[in-house]
Amino acid sequence: MKASLDIIRPGGQITKVGWGPQPLVLAGSFGPESGNLARIVQPHLSHLEAVLALLANGVMNLDPIIGAVEPLENWQQAFDAMHDRKVIKAV
Repeated sequence: MKASLDIIRPGGQITKVGWGPQPLVLAGSFGPESGNLARIVQPHLSHLEAVLALLANGVMNLDPIIGAVEPLENWQQAFDAMHDRKVIKAV
């Protein structure tokens, strides 16, 4: 994120795709002296509706990539399995 903030042009936009477990912390100057007035950080979710439509119509099959289905209380084990590359995707 820091690299993006360092190189974006005035009036530019940063779109973050995917959000990790750590909070997004932006440190530094964003005042007029830094030239960062027009920097925008926004999540990207516009593809979600298209993906859901493909799934609902049977066009896309996720079964081959879902390697684990866990209850919510096992979220850490599911993330660890993906991080350790034991599964591609855990739900």
